[in-house]
Amino acid sequence: MTQTLNYRGPDSRIQVNELAIESLGFAYGSRSVLNAISFKANAGERIAIVGPNGCGKSTLLRLIVGELTPAAGRITIDGAETRAIGRLGLARRLSLVPQMTEAPFGYTVREMVLMSRHAAIGEARKNDETKIENGGGRKSKIENFLASGFWLLASSRSFETADDLQLANEAMWNADVHHLADRPINELSGGERQRVAIARAFTQNTPIMLLDEPTSSLDLFHQLELMEQLHQMTREEGGERIALLVTHDLNLAADHATRVIVMDAGQILADGPTSQVLVPAVLEPIYRVKIERTPDGTLHFKRNVSI
Repeated sequence: MTQTLNYRGPDSRIQVNELAIESLGFAYGSRSVLNAISFKANAGERIAIVGPNGCGKSTLLRLIVGELTPAAGRITIDGAETRAIGRLGLARRLSLVPQMTEAPFGYTVREMVLMSRHAAIGEARKNDETKIENGGGRKSKIENFLASGFWLLASSRSFETADDLQLANEAMWNADVHHLADRPINELSGGERQRVAIARAFTQNTPIMLLDEPTSSLDLFHQLELMEQLHQMTREEGGERIALLVTHDLNLAADHATRVIVMDAGQILADGPTSQVLVPAVLEPIYRVKIERTPDGTLHFKRNVSI
């Protein structure tokens, strides 16, 4: 069972009030994936992004973190374009819980979690980061691995402070992986690895959290734990965060999101409060199922090939 601790607000050096997506477009070759996507997310919001497979939800998150480059439009954080902020600047503002967590090197859970502190580690590490960013040093295999998919660049030297270690320990408790801290991550189950990815994001301690189907491998207890933690983290007094959650669980979105964005075929079809967006008139045409909404807001689904 997790021991929920007090969350620290986002790094005091970085405060974010708004993430803005403006007329964003992207294509894989000749196949268009996103078309003129626009929305704003403000501090304190928990926004669920829903839609059928292949509608562009995960691609949107990859664009926000800088893993992909937009074909059109721009992404800004408090008015500054993300491409001008730089990778390490983004890593201090954005954290990502990916759909799948790879672990090819056999690092322990503690080591993987501590790697996410790299962007906020202090002046000693900042010098190494500048050297790597400017191409002044040869990247190791682990540095190349961490640089891909928004895993942070890792120096071969260790500059973790007592505060970094404490933050990592708190995150492992909150993600319920503290008892796995010394286990190699490649020995863990899919659900346990997913909780390690969540602990990494908690440890990174950023004002914007992006979560790509973070509950897909979690049991019911850990699903509810994560949602309760996101409630607390987005509503901290003086340190409100932005959370963007891609999910296929519409009832989870209805219960825990402050707002829902519905996507289909690379476009936003609806954006608003859950009570107005998660309704049969919006959802049935894109999911091709019969949907009933009970008075308490619970959605029930039945296959209906006539839709």
